[in-house]
Amino acid sequence: MIKLAEAARYRLPSTGAMLGLGRIDPHRFKIVAAATELCDPELLPEIDLLLSDMIGCRDQMSTQRFTNMVKRVVSKVDRSVSRRHRERAQSDRGVTIGPDRFRPGQARMTAQLPTADGALVGSQLDAMAEGVHKGDPRTKKQRRADALIALTQGRDRLACECEDCTAVLDVEAPQNDPDADAARVSEEVQLSEHEHAPEEAQTECTCECADHRHEPAGPRGTIFVVANESTLAGEDDDDALIDGYGPIDADSVRELAEAEFTRKVGISRELALTGIDGLKYRPGKRLQAFIRVGELCCTWPGCNEPVWKTDLDHSEPFDHQHPEHGGPTEAWNIKPLCRFHHRMKTFGRWRDFQDTMMTAMFQSPTGHWFVGNAFRGVDMFPGLKGAHTLRYLKNKPPDHPARKAIEARHAKARSADQRALKRWDDAHPPPF
Repeated sequence: MIKLAEAARYRLPSTGAMLGLGRIDPHRFKIVAAATELCDPELLPEIDLLLSDMIGCRDQMSTQRFTNMVKRVVSKVDRSVSRRHRERAQSDRGVTIGPDRFRPGQARMTAQLPTADGALVGSQLDAMAEGVHKGDPRTKKQRRADALIALTQGRDRLACECEDCTAVLDVEAPQNDPDADAARVSEEVQLSEHEHAPEEAQTECTCECADHRHEPAGPRGTIFVVANESTLAGEDDDDALIDGYGPIDADSVRELAEAEFTRKVGISRELALTGIDGLKYRPGKRLQAFIRVGELCCTWPGCNEPVWKTDLDHSEPFDHQHPEHGGPTEAWNIKPLCRFHHRMKTFGRWRDFQDTMMTAMFQSPTGHWFVGNAFRGVDMFPGLKGAHTLRYLKNKPPDHPARKAIEARHAKARSADQRALKRWDDAHPPPF
């Protein structure tokens, strides 16, 4: 708390004022303080002003979106801060394992890893935990722990514990026949003493690895990384993004791109303009990737679910009977929602709306409105901006009689707000 108070008083006074006004909570201010800890002191005032401006002019957002916004602002002003964070992560990495002092019979393990390494480890544990049958009685946390133990034992897959699999394991193994074993040993001795043993007896592998030669490889974890092509080519040092983990520095993403297990998929603005059939219910793989790249997580207000683990939902419902009359399957009409919030939106009393700038808004059953994506993936990767709007303008729906009335009502409300703001400014001239 003393460090946070020092940061709010001396290092980040403008952002600290946002904390005092209630625009952010102490947890979010702690995120800001940690992100700016290694910044150049001469650049801190500029970073502080930009952060306070971003916080003041944007709606409330989830922790994941807020963290990405802060790191984006910091890295754009201080170009070397990502490199310093990487160096500290490399020097601080380590794994600690010891007995749990408060829970007998348990051990506690703590690991500090660079973001990319932690994402790879986590994805591998998830892949192994999900590689069992649905009838496995263990929770996902328990399966992840068992997957870690399996890796330490040299196994690349997790044994399933469902009733069908355990029934197979419980079958009594056949008893060894001493006479058969003696005959086999005698035959092996004769072969070894023979000057010209059969060829297949010479080449056949009898070691333990022979039992596993034909087993398929275990499940491999998958992480999704978003980066500019210019960053991969070394033309700039803009940060990249690991889905569910946040930004990583340019050097780390280049190392991932050069790894043999990496598969690259190109996404561009033109993807939203060509080769898309809006009359199909399920978007194609390229359109799915484009939509997910444009977001950071689930668009439901406050949700942090990684975007590649979400469903893609039509804001304007798709008409399965007459697709040309319903909401099209296009980028401007689709947003990612996690399975829980997708069902809440579909079967609950929540309403949603998505404008041409891809801002997702939700209305609660009580009538309150919330913005779900106040900071998006296109804010981190400006090269994606504009594609959604252009696609909308190209396929703009026909005019509706109520459109002009709604636009006039909105214009009247904006004028009233501007007049009220002017009256307040005139009544409270500076200094405030």
